[in-house]
Amino acid sequence: MAKKVKTTLKKRKVLVLFRQGTESAKKVALEAAKWLGDQGIEVFSHQDQTLSKTIKSATKQTLDSLDLLLVLGGDGTYLEAVRFLEGRKIPILGVNMGSLGFLTETRLDDLYPVLELALAGKMEMRPRAMIQVKVKRKGKTRVECTALNDVVIERGGGNHMITLSAFCEKLHVCDYKADGLIIAAPTGSTAYNLAAGGPILHPEVKSFVVTPICPHSL
Repeated sequence: MAKKVKTTLKKRKVLVLFRQGTESAKKVALEAAKWLGDQGIEVFSHQDQTLSKTIKSATKQTLDSLDLLLVLGGDGTYLEAVRFLEGRKIPILGVNMGSLGFLTETRLDDLYPVLELALAGKMEMRPRAMIQVKVKRKGKTRVECTALNDVVIERGGGNHMITLSAFCEKLHVCDYKADGLIIAAPTGSTAYNLAAGGPILHPEVKSFVVTPICPHSL
């Protein structure tokens, strides 16, 4: 299992991201930003959100120096935060203000006690594996990103199955004939992968799972 470490706010910088279009989440974000400011923490907002005139939007340089990203919303907001960090190893504290809250497991009532633990260097971090994705065409990289949940290759608008070949470290593993393929990290193994009949992985296992979508079985 991955080693658990304690988080500390040495740089005294926190970014607050709230669920877009939800006034209750924005209100809590403002209150949390004020509370953090009163503790001597420099607070930043997402570039597409405005908290107040005194709170600056985060730049790429800001992201490199963050201690913590505070997410107020549901799992969708949490995944947005992961994409926003672009692979940077910044701790994310998810506070559930959505419907499911599988990733944002901290309850709203526990927000300030948990932040106090973070300030005291007593909050545990649990590393999660991510998938690094590159899409190449004719030798050129067209898309490059990271994913916390999963990567899905699908047939698109066509009516026929597609054939996919899977390789591991340049060694051919197998071929799939299916509507698509799901490559899920442990965190995402309980999402689309599970719905497609794939197995659940423990969040701290250093493995991925590959699950075909409606594969040819005759």
